[in-house]
Amino acid sequence: TDLGRFSVVADPSGAVLILWQARAFAGAGVFNEPGSLGWVELATRDAAGARAFYPAVFGWSVAPSEHYTQWGLNGQDFGGMVVMDDGFPPQVAPHWLPYFSVADVDNTVGRAVAMGADVLMPAYSMPGRRIAVLRDAQGAPFGVYTDGEAGDGGGGP
Repeated sequence: TDLGRFSVVADPSGAVLILWQARAFAGAGVFNEPGSLGWVELATRDAAGARAFYPAVFGWSVAPSEHYTQWGLNGQDFGGMVVMDDGFPPQVAPHWLPYFSVADVDNTVGRAVAMGADVLMPAYSMPGRRIAVLRDAQGAPFGVYTDGEAGDGGGGP
């Protein structure tokens, strides 16, 4: 059966992403619930280029603010963009970082570390959410987050 087609591409700044064209397999059926993908974040040194590229290619909406840009589609935000400043070593290439919704960030970080993950950004709280960034035992970075005061699992980082 033909489940679908994919292509690995890079945007003009070099951030790699995978395109999926659904056929028999539509793709992820769950989004933004504990244990599933809930947010994606582009880290780039070319914010203006990204703000032009992604809406032109994919039709995404752009909601920029002074410190953060959010991507949306059909009225729903699904990701964001951070500008890679001096806090990012020069050898770190532009990239996309997936964030997974979890019921408890601290518990998830503890379990991941016990299984061989490294903590890249320790868990911290911001208004309405808690977030951390890890690298799995194979070297892949990813984020985890809990939204809401009681860890109710909505929204993104």
